[in-house]
Amino acid sequence: RTANISEGGLFFERTVPHPKGTIVNLKFTLPNQSESIKVKGEIVNLPNDADGLGMGIKFIDLTDEQRKTIVDYINQQIKRGEV
Repeated sequence: RTANISEGGLFFERTVPHPKGTIVNLKFTLPNQSESIKVKGEIVNLPNDADGLGMGIKFIDLTDEQRKTIVDYINQQIKRGEV
């Protein structure tokens, strides 16, 4: 489950993390979008809480078009007061 997303990456909450530096292949679809976003990411952040679940992932090869799709989605959420 994704806790947040930005044009630079995302954070999965309640997920058993991979070690920092691990490269992962991501595929996700934003709400109300028909096309999936496929991108590589690097694990850059791990939680400090007691359960140790979650991980922050930095996008590595996001295209300009994918970045625009994410930014547009975030701006829509801000306008709705959901962010």
